[in-house]
Amino acid sequence: MGSVIRKHFQVLRQAIEPLQDHKFIIAFRRNTNLKDLLVHPSLQSGRPATRNPHFRTTKFLYNPHANLGAPIRQVFHLDSANLVYAIRCAACKKIYIGQTKNTLHLRLKQHLYEIDPGPIHPFSGTWKGTAGDLGPQRLRAEREWIQRLGTVKPFGLNEVL
Repeated sequence: MGSVIRKHFQVLRQAIEPLQDHKFIIAFRRNTNLKDLLVHPSLQSGRPATRNPHFRTTKFLYNPHANLGAPIRQVFHLDSANLVYAIRCAACKKIYIGQTKNTLHLRLKQHLYEIDPGPIHPFSGTWKGTAGDLGPQRLRAEREWIQRLGTVKPFGLNEVL
């Protein structure tokens, strides 16, 4: 395809004066296929974790209330999207498992806005369901993490699915 364009571009280049002094580059980009559309975590190097006091990476997640834990196999950053995440309450150490198609940075910001600060429990937010079209794989992964770490109330902050 590139050779055909090059061949005919020379004819156009000679016929159209403004094109005579310019070089050209041919590039090809394939169309989006089914594999591109399926749910995959968007892991990016992004911002380092040290820039946000509410974000910390860990290699192992442990729920002391349910006495369950699991290793974390991937590294996530604040710019990572389409993932399942965990939030640990600073006061009671209970864990909330959630999922988002947006970036982790945006979802953490949304959680911070939802928190109802109180003198007794600083993590007393009301967890509202996310509206919209949610990926079934992400929801399944969220359910698996909730079960694996036992974060359903009273051992965690998740509601029964």
